[in-house]
Order: sequence, then C-alpha cells, then structure tokens
Amino acid sequence: MKNLGRILLLADTLYLLAGGFLGPIYAIYVEEIGGDLLDASLTFAVFMATSGVVVFLFSLWEDKNRHLEKFVIGGYLLGIVGYFMFLFVNSPAFLFLVQAVLGLSAALKDPSYDA
Repeated sequence: MKNLGRILLLADTLYLLAGGFLGPIYAIYVEEIGGDLLDASLTFAVFMATSGVVVFLFSLWEDKNRHLEKFVIGGYLLGIVGYFMFLFVNSPAFLFLVQAVLGLSAALKDPSYDA
C-alpha cells in the first residue's frame, strides 16, 4: 500500500475514533452543559441537515476540481476544529454551532473521500 493510502486510512481511523468516543456519552455531555434529551437530538438533527444539504453544493464544486485530496484534507482539518470546539462548549446554542461545523466537515470530506 502506498504511503498516502496509509496516511488516509490512519487519519480516517483517528477521525472516526474521536466520534466513537463521544457517541456513547453524548447525551450526558449535553446534560452537563445545561441541555436535555431534546437538545441532544436537535443538535444531531443540525449535523444531519447541514451535512445533507451542503453535500450537494460541495459535490458539485468538487466535480469541477481535479485535486480531490485537498478537499479530503480540508474536511479532516475542519473536523479537527469541530471536535476541538467541544472543549469550549458551555451552552446548547454553542453546541448547535459545533454540530454545524462538523456537518460542513462531513459534507466537504465525504464526496471526495468516496471518489
């Protein structure tokens, strides 16, 4: 396997590991910042809506570009920023912003990664 492929698989593994660690305790995390179960589900809805709508726009833009690896790298970097923002969340409203950033990250990374 080429070095670039190994780096891509390692980056994806670490990215999914970060989300996997947060997943089981997400509702507890939302409760600790002053939210409830409805806020936890709404923040996930914000993530899904953002990534679902924006993926169409980004995929049209990415289809016209030859350098798909730059979009993958940008998506991972935006995801790192999103996961790092979890450290500074102090209200459910800020958590909505964090989930929107993670949704943008997924929308930027996934079409190019799958290509």
